[in-house]
Amino acid sequence: PDEIEVLCHLQYFNVSHNHLTSLPDTLCNLPNLVELDVSYNRLKDLTPCLRRPDNKKLEILHACSN
Repeated sequence: PDEIEVLCHLQYFNVSHNHLTSLPDTLCNLPNLVELDVSYNRLKDLTPCLRRPDNKKLEILHACSN
């Protein structure tokens, strides 16, 4: 949900194995997110801001088996 952006101190976020088909754009408003696991869902594409080179905090992205 869009309310995720209030978790401004979140560093590790695992939403694997949830049959997600999309990610909210507000995911990119998490300034301290270092690791994101979206593996084993039903994603066709990543939120554009996750692919931007200026997203310097995000070090690890698990996105296999989507």
